[in-house]
Amino acid sequence: MTNSQALIFKKGVLAASLTRQASSIEFKYDDTYLASDAPAVATTLPKSPSIISLSGGAAPAYFAGLLPEGRRLSAIVSRLGTSLDDDLSVLLEIGADVIGDVQILQSGASASAARDVLMLPIDLSEVSFEELRDRYFGSRASGLPGVQDKVSSKMLNTRARMANMDYILKLNPAEVPFAVENEAFFLKLARSCEIQTANFKVLTDKGGKQALLLERFDRIASKTGTRRMAQEDGCQVMNAYPAAKYNVDFIEMSQSLIGTCPAGDVASYELFKQLVFSWLIGNGDAHAKNFSILESTSGEWRISPAYDLLCTRFYEDRGSRDMALAVGGSTSGWTRTFLLDAATKLGVLKHAAAFVIDFQLKQLKDLPEQILHGALPFRRDQNIEVADFLKRRARALA
Repeated sequence: MTNSQALIFKKGVLAASLTRQASSIEFKYDDTYLASDAPAVATTLPKSPSIISLSGGAAPAYFAGLLPEGRRLSAIVSRLGTSLDDDLSVLLEIGADVIGDVQILQSGASASAARDVLMLPIDLSEVSFEELRDRYFGSRASGLPGVQDKVSSKMLNTRARMANMDYILKLNPAEVPFAVENEAFFLKLARSCEIQTANFKVLTDKGGKQALLLERFDRIASKTGTRRMAQEDGCQVMNAYPAAKYNVDFIEMSQSLIGTCPAGDVASYELFKQLVFSWLIGNGDAHAKNFSILESTSGEWRISPAYDLLCTRFYEDRGSRDMALAVGGSTSGWTRTFLLDAATKLGVLKHAAAFVIDFQLKQLKDLPEQILHGALPFRRDQNIEVADFLKRRARALA
C-alpha cells in the first residue's frame, strides 16, 4: 500500500482527493472546487467542506463501485501485489478511464495516460482473443474468494479503444460458454422490444473465436475530443457497496434512481421495461449494478441504456427459478398481476405497464422456438430445457 493520495477530477477539473491515513481513507473536496458552481463528484457525495473518513482500506461506496469485479479485479490485485481491500491502489491503476466523468489520478499524472486499456487494431486477422484473455485476466484467472457464484463474477470484460473510439470488450469465459453469442442475441431482441442498448458488434479473431464489442455510452466522441458523461449504478446511487448488489429490493433501488431524474415518469417506464424483459428472457443476474442513471447531453440524469442482457438459465442450477433482485420480497413466481402491482409502486400507470408486458410478449413470442431450433450454440438438451422454461415465463404474464 505505497500510494497515499489520489486526486479526483470531475470532467477534467480537480475536485477532491482520497488520502490514505494510518487506519482510514479520507475524502475531501478541493476548496476551489467547493467555491465553484460545478456539480458534486457523485450523488452521494454532496459538496461540503467536511472530511469523510472510512476505516480500513475501503473508499466511499461511489468509488468502490468504479472498481472492476470478478476476474479483472483479481488480475489487477495480483499484478499490483496488493490485497482485495486496497481500494486506493486499484483506483489509481484504473482511474484515468473509469465509468462516468470522474478520473482518479496520482499527483503529476497525465489524465490522458490511461492505463489498463486494451488497444485493439481495426484489422483482427492477427489477433487472438485467447491470448488477450491470458494477458488481461491471467492464464489461470480465477474468481474472487467469497464472491457469490453468479454469472457476473465469471465474466471477462475490459475497457478497449479501437479507431479512437471507447468500448467495453467482452470475451467468452471457459465457465460461461457462448456468453458473447448469448448477450449479442438478447441485445438485438431488447432493441426489438424498444429497449435502448449500447451500440455493439461481434468481432471474430484469427482463430474464429468471437468477442463482443460494446460502444461506451458514457463517452461522446466529437471532432474536438471525447466528452465524459456522468454515470452511476444502482448501488452507487443507494450509497451501497458492490457486495450488496444482490441484497437490495428492485423497487427501492428504482425509486432511488428515479429520484435523480427530472423526467421521473420516463425513468419509471424505462426501468419497468428492463425488468419485464429480464423476466421474459431468463436473465437471473440483473443485479443492482446492472441498472444505471446516465447524464444526458443537457446535463440531466436519465436511465441509461440497458446492458448485461443475457439468458443466465443456460448456466444456472436447473432447480433455480429466482431473479437476482427481489420485488417486494419475491424473486420468483412472478405473474402478470404481480408485475402490474410492481409497476404501480414504480409510478407507472397500469395501462402503460400492461402495454409493456403485451408488447414484449408479442415481440418475444417466437423466442422459445428460436432457442429450440439452435439460435444459440448450446447443447440440444440445454436448448430444450431453456425453451420450456421461457414458455412458462411468458405464460405467467399472459
